[in-house]
Amino acid sequence: MNTRLAIQASPKPREVLVSLISRTAAMHGIPMATFAKETGLSVRGVLETTPDAISKLMELFDLDKCVLEELVSWSGKQISGEVRMSFRGETIVSRALRNPIVRGCPLCLQDDAMADRMHANQHMYLRGEWLFRHSVLCMTHAVPLMPLWTVDKRLDRYDIAGLIAKVDLPSLVEKAAHKATTITSFDIWLDKRLTGGTDETWLAKIPIGHAAKFCVLLGDELARLDEHHPSHIATKKPSRVLGFDAASAGEAPILQAMSNLATLAQNHSDKPKKAFGRLYSWLSHDTKNDPDCDLFRDLMREVILQNWPFGAGETILGETLNRRRLHSVTSAAADLDVGPDIMRRLLISKNHIAAGDPRPNTRLTVKAEVITRVQKDIASLVGIGEMRKSMNVTVSQFKALVDGGLIKPARHAVSQRQPWDPKDGQQLLVRLLVDAWDLKSGNASWEHIYKSALRVRVPVQTIVKAIDDGGVLVGKAIDLEGFAGIYVEKSSVDQAVRPSRPDLPSVAEFAKKIGLHRDGGFSRLVASGEVTVTRMLNPLTAKETDYMSGEDVQRFYQRFTTLKIVANQVSRESRDVSRELNQDGVHRYSPDGIDYGPIFLIEDIQSWVDSNRQ
Repeated sequence: MNTRLAIQASPKPREVLVSLISRTAAMHGIPMATFAKETGLSVRGVLETTPDAISKLMELFDLDKCVLEELVSWSGKQISGEVRMSFRGETIVSRALRNPIVRGCPLCLQDDAMADRMHANQHMYLRGEWLFRHSVLCMTHAVPLMPLWTVDKRLDRYDIAGLIAKVDLPSLVEKAAHKATTITSFDIWLDKRLTGGTDETWLAKIPIGHAAKFCVLLGDELARLDEHHPSHIATKKPSRVLGFDAASAGEAPILQAMSNLATLAQNHSDKPKKAFGRLYSWLSHDTKNDPDCDLFRDLMREVILQNWPFGAGETILGETLNRRRLHSVTSAAADLDVGPDIMRRLLISKNHIAAGDPRPNTRLTVKAEVITRVQKDIASLVGIGEMRKSMNVTVSQFKALVDGGLIKPARHAVSQRQPWDPKDGQQLLVRLLVDAWDLKSGNASWEHIYKSALRVRVPVQTIVKAIDDGGVLVGKAIDLEGFAGIYVEKSSVDQAVRPSRPDLPSVAEFAKKIGLHRDGGFSRLVASGEVTVTRMLNPLTAKETDYMSGEDVQRFYQRFTTLKIVANQVSRESRDVSRELNQDGVHRYSPDGIDYGPIFLIEDIQSWVDSNRQ
């Protein structure tokens, strides 16, 4: 029996089934619930797209199969036994389409009503994209979708013909017109995908519900960067656009965006949830059993493992790690059984982390392989006895090498008892022997490098530098190992590093020259201030020594002379001159009875010298 309705509404573009039923009921002048009861149509069945309800619809409305399929696709078809639906050929969660708050475009509804102002509720209809929670904009009028009504009871929620009468449509139209905005790349992408399934972006492989949700959540979190790091976002954009710009371009931009978010979690106790916010909760909890989100989880997990020091056996976004990728300073310190501060200094000394890095120890990370190498380096350190043995060096020689900076405690040492790295000692030996000659014992032209430093009174590092510069010849005693076998050629050392003394006579040399070197007479003159001297460093002795400068000598000769000088001037023996001076009453200079030796004031002796010259 043909039960086709004589009076019925015609399906509109993108209309949902219950909207068609509601408008038809309005044409009959009865509520949708009454219409359904009288026609034997189950609204619940229509919402759940049961076979019986769909069959009844085809019978009542005499719908073409293609038209019916289009209506069902915009309405959403329940997937049996699941909380998911088929919507526009894609699988989405039911709550993405079924919501107590029904939204729509007031301007579209106004346009619908213009068809018949007297019976506007018979023409205003619900579009399927309005029900999809990620649709936020009307693509026709470029205004935000606005809440029309809120109805908790699902069977009454979509009775547009009955509910629209309670809506202050003119007021909503005015509000919507004032909120006109720009259609974004996200909105265009979503509309194309809903309309014809077209998607040329990386998101094409992801179901539309998850793809749109990911864009929105990622964008919400990226918007936080604007507060903390304005350089990340040059201009203000809606968060859905921020997320879409990254997600649509593929894995690399997504990874970069997530890496930027990771910078928001730098406090010592910050976990991934702090960085990724609701996006993390969605992937770790809400969709944890949904394989359609595995690709998003894989990307976030990669960023997490690049920034947090999770260890083997820990589970990150559903995947248990079989190895550690990163160590923090704190976790590395625990593994090596040292304090975090020691570990931080150790890693800085090895140039694995920057000295000025502001991150706390729990968030300052290095690759796990680095800590493995550091652990091996620490295990190789030895005490001073073993270090000396590895180099075959005496206590005094080792001290000289350390004092000269040629051997230093390892920067990665964690114990004061074992701070030495044998590799450092071997590297020094290799450095010294790079151009060494083979030597046999007993060659007097060569001497051990340490003894050579003592002989010429220079630090051992001075000779090492001369060796590096090519100025000192090096030999290797073939019968001696290590540092004990390192010899240098004496003459090359003397030429390269032996310092020259000042080009001035010392006080002692000058005293001998003028005959006042016996009995300390000249020294007493200096000590009493009668004679000036110049104090200078003698590099041969590394000590301050008194010398006679030209000015000192000139001042001496202007005031004094000596028996030796006078004897030369009168061409006689010193003994004879001394006896005659005594006979003639010319006395030595000895104020207050101080014996300065055979020295005279020029003014006391000059006339005698002039009269006795031959």
